[in-house]
Amino acid sequence: MSQQSDVEKSHVYDGHGTEEDPFIVEFQRDDPGNPINWSQFRKWSITAIVTMSVFIVTLTSSAYSSSAQELMPELNISRVVFILGVSLFSELYGRQIQWIVSHVALVAFIGGSAGSKNIETLLVLRLLGGIFGASPLVNSGGAIADLFPLHNVALP
Repeated sequence: MSQQSDVEKSHVYDGHGTEEDPFIVEFQRDDPGNPINWSQFRKWSITAIVTMSVFIVTLTSSAYSSSAQELMPELNISRVVFILGVSLFSELYGRQIQWIVSHVALVAFIGGSAGSKNIETLLVLRLLGGIFGASPLVNSGGAIADLFPLHNVALP
């Protein structure tokens, strides 16, 4: 067995640190680094930040669409070229195919990562799962905007 580090020596973990009986790493009782022990204010502040992050990603992905009249003449591009920035596929086929394909890919990559035999495969599959899992973040604003008339979802 390899020598224990100072961290391992200063904490009591279940297990022996071997492949057959690995350490069970958990927060220690009353650990200030454990999010469960944080104040309600801190927990809700982090919740608000995370929620705002999702909201901001959604807004920025849909803000592009409303900038057409300004960007096309400024960049000297046609409407067809501008639409490429929205997404060629959603304009041609709608968002449903993007949602289905991205979620199927997410499940496949995360499922594949569960069966990974080495760290390289695990990291690559987790990265690809994250990329495909971002679909709800960037497509949710457009999907919801499609449900309502423009005067209900846009500022004048």
